[in-house]
Amino acid sequence: MITINELIEMSKAELEAERNIDKDYRVAECYRKFPELAAMDGDLVELRKSAMIASLEGRDDYAGRFGSKEAALRQKRENYLRDNNIPADFDSEKFICDKCNDTGYIAGKDGTRKVCSCMKEQLEECYDNSGMRDYRSVKLESYRNGYLGDEAGRKKRMNMILSACLGRGDNADKDIWIYQGAPQTGKTFLTIVVAKGMINLGKSAIYCKCEAIEDMEEEDIEDLKICDVLFIDDFAADISSRRKIAYILNTVFEVRKASGRKTLIVSYETQNQLVSDCDIRLAGKLKNAGYIS
Repeated sequence: MITINELIEMSKAELEAERNIDKDYRVAECYRKFPELAAMDGDLVELRKSAMIASLEGRDDYAGRFGSKEAALRQKRENYLRDNNIPADFDSEKFICDKCNDTGYIAGKDGTRKVCSCMKEQLEECYDNSGMRDYRSVKLESYRNGYLGDEAGRKKRMNMILSACLGRGDNADKDIWIYQGAPQTGKTFLTIVVAKGMINLGKSAIYCKCEAIEDMEEEDIEDLKICDVLFIDDFAADISSRRKIAYILNTVFEVRKASGRKTLIVSYETQNQLVSDCDIRLAGKLKNAGYIS
């Protein structure tokens, strides 16, 4: 599993190359329009070379003379830049994104670190790699609490789920949370929005269907254990009671509990139904889980 932080780090080499190309282009254009400036900069380079050689050879008097010439030429250059309205930093690297200064992150209104919009491609790639390839149409910016009605209730549930995933508010120590709701009430949509939101906060998150766990490769199961927030949708007692799924879930839950990582279970069944009918190894864990409905 490649996290959003790793994808952003990988993109920095490309940004550096882009900054260099941009700088080289600006310098070349400026020199084309102002050949006198190009000549002055060439002379400055030669003076610095000569001063360095003189210093290495111990000819301090020559080095001093070259230094004086350089200072005079630099002053001449500054005057030329001012007289021709040329920005003093025309030959400096400039950030590609002025929102995040190419770090990939910005501070939200509450001071929370968020992934910058300039990393949209990296975010989309991370969503796909985190189990949400089939939900590309779900956009954070298009989410509305009034979706499917019950705006007040949906807002309350959204806030509770966010607090649970971030370990805030009441019962912040709970490692497993059950989000329960009747079929066709938008549980999956809301879950995907939250999962993408976690990634936007720089966290690693994985979304999966409970039934799909049975066919996962070992590498994918390891990812379930170590991601910051795990979302298991369509969780049902009969599915989680299958021998292989129950074994995997029990192991995943225990590893995640030991490291304090959060898990959100999404189900149409109530907490009591799940505890009563699921595999006995999971019953105790679900009985102590936080509950959102």
